[in-house]
Amino acid sequence: MLRVKSIIIQSRRLASHGHGPSGPPTTITALKAMIPSAVGYGSAAAALGLYLTDWKLVLQYLPFYNGKFEE
Repeated sequence: MLRVKSIIIQSRRLASHGHGPSGPPTTITALKAMIPSAVGYGSAAAALGLYLTDWKLVLQYLPFYNGKFEE
C-alpha cells in the first residue's frame, strides 16, 4: 500500500513539473494565450451591439453603413 501511495505522489510531482501542489503560475500563461481570442470576440460583440442598437452617434462615420443616416 505504501508503494502505491508513493507512486501517486511521484506522478503528481511529475504532472506539476516538479513544483509543489500549486505548481507554476500557469493561469497567467493561459490568460496571455487567450488575449487574441478575447479581442476578437470582444470586437465582434461590439460590432453586433452597434448593429442591433443602431447607434447613430458612431455608425454615421462608418463607410457603406452611413448612407442610412443621410438626411
